[in-house]
Amino acid sequence: MSAPSVVGDAASLASFSADAMAQSCAEVELLFGDMTWALTANHGKATGYASQAVQTILSIKGARPVGLHFDVEPYTLPGWTSDMQGTANQYLDLLEKLEVIAKNGGVRLSVDIPFWFSGQMVTRSGQTRPLSELVQDRVDRVVLMDYRDTSSAIIAGAAPEVAYATKIGKDVTIGVETMCGLSPTLITFCEEGLAALNTALTATRAAYASAPGLHGVAVHHYGSYLTLKP
Repeated sequence: MSAPSVVGDAASLASFSADAMAQSCAEVELLFGDMTWALTANHGKATGYASQAVQTILSIKGARPVGLHFDVEPYTLPGWTSDMQGTANQYLDLLEKLEVIAKNGGVRLSVDIPFWFSGQMVTRSGQTRPLSELVQDRVDRVVLMDYRDTSSAIIAGAAPEVAYATKIGKDVTIGVETMCGLSPTLITFCEEGLAALNTALTATRAAYASAPGLHGVAVHHYGSYLTLKP
């Protein structure tokens, strides 16, 4: 949902949120995303949208969205190749700013990250740690883009994040991909179909059934999910 959709339209948000909870027991988050927001020069755009969204959420009586959700992918920027450390640290700076806004508003902050962040080592404040952990320290929940098409690969890809979330009392939602036309094909269930997807998600939930850090699974995205072969 874009910023203009949430600013000053509390009534529509309240109605949508109430319908979602009533019909499918779903939680509603307001989603924003732009890779360039990872850079310090553009932090104001992201924090501005976050602040406006929180104000709108707080103005709603009754059923309201539960949080903010940011999909900012710094690794898609040219600077990730030339200066990964600098780009990653600018991204972490952004998350700290968003964390304050969300916390002050009493709403959840979720962000999307790829599963391979656990193998990306970043130095911050004199310590070198996995980027996934540095992100998880600053948000309430990560939605893990664990884009593989077998249960074994999905479970393995999520292991570091689920373990760390359990350790620090945070949440991880494990996400899978269903869009077609992607390369390599191992990142999506387009070719395998719905039965394979359901089998993999069932196995993933079972593998982490005793892990408090697991906050369910997610599918990207609804349109392609509906067209999966049986």
